[in-house]
Amino acid sequence: NAGKIGVKIYSSVIGPVTSGSVPDGFGGGGAGSGGGGSSFSPGGAMPIFTLPNTAGNFKPPEEYIFSDVPRTHWSAASIYKLVEVGVITRDESRIFRLNDNISREELIKMIVTALGIEGGDDGFTDMDDSHWAYKYASAAKAAGIVTGYKDGSFRGGQFITREELAVILKRALDYRGGWRGSVNLPIDFADRNEISDFAIESIDEISAMGGINGTPDGLFMPGANATRA
Repeated sequence: NAGKIGVKIYSSVIGPVTSGSVPDGFGGGGAGSGGGGSSFSPGGAMPIFTLPNTAGNFKPPEEYIFSDVPRTHWSAASIYKLVEVGVITRDESRIFRLNDNISREELIKMIVTALGIEGGDDGFTDMDDSHWAYKYASAAKAAGIVTGYKDGSFRGGQFITREELAVILKRALDYRGGWRGSVNLPIDFADRNEISDFAIESIDEISAMGGINGTPDGLFMPGANATRA
């Protein structure tokens, strides 16, 4: 889905494109297997792994399955890989909610968990240490991935826009050493003049990495809310 910017890039944040092996339960499509694949090396103690490029070309273990994420869905490989490495957890409902908007606190939890970031005791004015996302937000702030708003707030329950997501993900990539995959020319989106100045550079760089393709109409839609998928 060319208009989405979400799980596809979350998975990109957790490692460089280097050859790796397909984990148990994920068949086909790996580097060197003849099927083609995108490889990532997660931070922390996570193993190097290879994601299949083709939707439906793998079979996730039963304990990872979400009832609303068929393995033929364009984002399925990334979602189930993030489940395997512990970035996404599945509750008893077994529902992922693909098209729901993602909040700032949900995004930061995923990124901090993926990168294995710990520490940070300088929080935000609207979040004390009793908040479930405090440790993730303060760790992300200490790592320079988020800075908060001018009033010192984090606004965790606020949905994140596509341009804000691009900026945060670019900072996360920089934190773990940058992108080491192939790079093309950035996409000249038809609505480029609507992108905020603070986000232009990040969007250019992530589109050059292949993380953003835009809509079929060539739009980026910078002010639209990003979804979980």
